[in-house]
Amino acid sequence: MTYRFAQERQDYTDFATGRVFHSIPGRTAFPVRLAGEIFQRCVALYQQGGGHVPCILYDPCCGGASLLSAVAYLHWPVLEQVIGS
Repeated sequence: MTYRFAQERQDYTDFATGRVFHSIPGRTAFPVRLAGEIFQRCVALYQQGGGHVPCILYDPCCGGASLLSAVAYLHWPVLEQVIGS
């Protein structure tokens, strides 16, 4: 997959599970850069469809919430509310 938004390779080590954010033991880690790219693509599609930012980020299957927390922290300016269940 070609990155359109997260093109710059930054060091996301602190956002990986176990550094600043902790998840439930045994949960697999998800790449923070890839999550940011997916989120930014979703926001772009949302805006193309007439949606406005700030928006609400809802994750009905958030599990340990480490990925939800990392995405929310990195993209807070476009978020009004974050909900995980």
